[in-house]
Amino acid sequence: MNNKEVKEAKKAEFWHERKKNINLLATMVIRNVKTTYRDSVLGIVWTVLNPLLTMFVLSFVYSQLFGRDMVEIKYPVYVLSGMLIYNTVFRSGTQMGLTSIVSRRSLVLQTRIPVACYPRIPVYTALVNFVFALVALFIVMLIYKQPFEPTLLMTLILIPALTMITMGVSFVLSVVYVYFRDIKNIYNVFVTLLMYATPIFYTINALNNPLFTELLQFNPMYYYVDYFREIIMGHVPGWEAHLLIYGMGIFVYAFGYMFITHSKKTFIFHL
Repeated sequence: MNNKEVKEAKKAEFWHERKKNINLLATMVIRNVKTTYRDSVLGIVWTVLNPLLTMFVLSFVYSQLFGRDMVEIKYPVYVLSGMLIYNTVFRSGTQMGLTSIVSRRSLVLQTRIPVACYPRIPVYTALVNFVFALVALFIVMLIYKQPFEPTLLMTLILIPALTMITMGVSFVLSVVYVYFRDIKNIYNVFVTLLMYATPIFYTINALNNPLFTELLQFNPMYYYVDYFREIIMGHVPGWEAHLLIYGMGIFVYAFGYMFITHSKKTFIFHL
């Protein structure tokens, strides 16, 4: 075989492996979704009911405190939109991603599946849940007469950036958990604190705290939540907002991917 034929053969083999891994990943995500709701009577309906019930509770408790002066967005929509970005995607994806390698120890040791595939499974599962949970958001928007703006289509622009930052964090956590199992409890506390540091059920203006407003700029999730709310209200986020969400997403994803790829040679001995 000449050099050209060798290159073509290698290229064909690469794309064959790529296609096989994608199909395997899709199968595992579907299985993960089914397993999550296998023993539940309502099944995947809980992806709609859970955020709805939580939103109604939070709205009932905090609406008089934070929702009085809202004009462009109804307070229940404000709360639910923040919950979908933070809880349904980021928190759920990273918490499940944290144990994704250890929980599939036998597959990691016995197969040639790229190790980065395992943290991807819970993240994609969280995205599937997000799509179903959007139904809950639309129901609330109808109930509270929140206009459906064309900018809602920009959710398709937000999702890749949100996926990258969630996946990057999952890559790192899944490796750290191999060595340090206590990270699970530490991270559970951290994401709870981060939730309260993200304006999900309160507004920045209502707090009227300049110091907190300054600190909020260092919370990456604030920008993703704010972007989602902006497009719900019919605003087109500026180039700065796109630069922020994609800059952070690409950086965290690239760091996480390099971290998990270069750590594989050593962490397999600790599984």
